[in-house]
Amino acid sequence: MDELNLTLSGSVVIGDKWSDVETAQNLNIPGILVLTGYGKKELEKYRQHWERPPAFIAENLLAAVEWWLEQGRKIS
Repeated sequence: MDELNLTLSGSVVIGDKWSDVETAQNLNIPGILVLTGYGKKELEKYRQHWERPPAFIAENLLAAVEWWLEQGRKIS
């Protein structure tokens, strides 16, 4: 990340696997679960075992990105 001059601040993980959300939580950044791909099955399988829910559950990638952009507008 240093080579690319990137930081985790302001980052988000968007994915269709619970492991994507867990990765985000372990990095202390928001994780968004999309219901496309594996998302619906992952939601059914892991929802009852969540210690922390995802920051957002989105119908698809577009909805995830729109939600994330809206969060940035609320902060700034």
